[in-house]
Amino acid sequence: MKRVGGLTDDAYWDEYWQSYALPTEVKHHPGAVYINAILDVFDRYLPKDSSLTVAELGGSPGQYLAYMRRNFGYEVTSIDYSKVGCEKTVENFRLLGLEGAVIQADIFDDLSPDVRFDVVYSLGLIEHFADRVAVMGRHARLVAPGGYLIVGVPNLRGIYGWFMRKLRPQTYATHEIGAMNIQAWREFESGLGLETLFKAYIGGFEPRIFWSPKEIRLRQLPVLAIAVVIDVLFHSVLGFLRRFDGPRISGYPMAVYRVPEPHVDRDNPLPTLEGRPAA
Repeated sequence: MKRVGGLTDDAYWDEYWQSYALPTEVKHHPGAVYINAILDVFDRYLPKDSSLTVAELGGSPGQYLAYMRRNFGYEVTSIDYSKVGCEKTVENFRLLGLEGAVIQADIFDDLSPDVRFDVVYSLGLIEHFADRVAVMGRHARLVAPGGYLIVGVPNLRGIYGWFMRKLRPQTYATHEIGAMNIQAWREFESGLGLETLFKAYIGGFEPRIFWSPKEIRLRQLPVLAIAVVIDVLFHSVLGFLRRFDGPRISGYPMAVYRVPEPHVDRDNPLPTLEGRPAA
């Protein structure tokens, strides 16, 4: 079933997670510019307090939640609508020896109005929807007053977009490219009354976003060869250049917000997708 307003469906994500290797968790690692940049944002803006709760939307298979649990002590919850993805997350938590809740649900389904978290984040979710304003509204309604809302997406603009269209057209088609322009995020920031703590392009230049063995065809080999050469150069010879950031070269736009007020207002409901009420 295709999600309301979404560019992907259940089958897409079930297949995606089916072959995902476990266990998996993210950590700071020398040379991992892309991952380190995301974790650095967490470390800089989130408090270390074991009494707090965190939810990741589109949270399978829980590798970032493992970081939240180990480094911040948070009570962690993954919310994902893929059955296979949720099963993978449960198994991943077990293999890592971590406690965590897993909820299989579409973010456009109404969870209990009492369900709120101190931190809510997604990393690579909003770009799979045509209406990012409505999607971010669903994020914000899950944040407790005064809590933190974090969003990040892969950057498929600039040089990434050219290579992705050539090498990974199927994956490219599942993304709303406009969601990767952080200037456009003002659409939901003002409407939801979000306080911006941080917003920037991060992660440096990461050519490994370009290609995946699953989608390579014979006719793509010349472009693939170029991508591999760039990958090798920037990971072994020109590594220092990967640390430069900008809208056309960075691998990841990311933002951190505070949500000062509750966002469940029955008189002024949240944005909707295709006429479906959001609150």
